Amino acid sequence: MNHEEQMAFANEKNLFMIHNNIKGIFLSDERAKVRGEINSASLNAMGGIHGGFLYLMGDCAAGLLARSTGHTFVTLNSTFRYLRDGRDAKVLIAESSLVKRGKTVTVIRTVVKTETSDKTLAEGEFTFFCVDK
Repeated sequence: MNHEEQMAFANEKNLFMIHNNIKGIFLSDERAKVRGEINSASLNAMGGIHGGFLYLMGDCAAGLLARSTGHTFVTLNSTFRYLRDGRDAKVLIAESSLVKRGKTVTVIRTVVKTETSDKTLAEGEFTFFCVDK
């Protein structure tokens, strides 16, 4: 599959992404971007964006990039930092960039921002393991 087909596959078949209003919007060999629409289920009890939703955005963008080779990956490890409140955001963008691609392990950095601001809300690094070498 080429990158557009891989992105379409994720957008049509990844029920977790669909359920959480997240769509792939860009994919190349070294970058991926997803867009997530905020709704009431994305919020915590205080009305802010739930940290789990921010993490999900990062993991989805990183996973999309990991799979850009056509192989199957699972998240092996991650670190994630919450930096700002995106309380008034309606849409988030998570952009991933390749740090290292090996035969079995791939490392990807992800930044989550609002669609209308360049300020980083959260960032992380995700390590993936290739299950179908």
